Amino acid sequence: MRALSKILFSLLFAYLSVLLLVVGWEYYMLGIIEQPKMIEEYRFGSEAMVSNGGMKYKTHQAYVAHSLKFVLITLTSILAGLSVLKFAKKNSVWKANAIFVLSILVLFMSG
Repeated sequence: MRALSKILFSLLFAYLSVLLLVVGWEYYMLGIIEQPKMIEEYRFGSEAMVSNGGMKYKTHQAYVAHSLKFVLITLTSILAGLSVLKFAKKNSVWKANAIFVLSILVLFMSG
C-alpha cells in the first residue's frame, strides 16, 4: 500500500509540475512579454474561441488573468503537498496526494 501511494504521489507531482510549466510559460509569453505573434495566434474574442474555450478567451486580459490563477493554484498546491510530505508525522504521502487531487479538481472546475 505504501508503494502505491508513493507511485500516485510521483504521478500527481509530475502532472502538476508539467501543468505549472506549460501554463506558466503561456502566462509569461502572453502576460509579461506580451508577444504580439502569439497573441494574434490565439484569436481572442473570436466566436470559435469563446464558444469552444469559454469566456477566458473573450479578451487577452481575461486569458492572462485565468492563466495567472492557474499558476498560483498549481504552485500553492505543489508547495503545500511538499510541506505536508516533509512535516506531517503520519500518512504524509496520502495527505500530500489528497492535496494534489483536490487542487486538480479545483483547477478543472475553474475552467
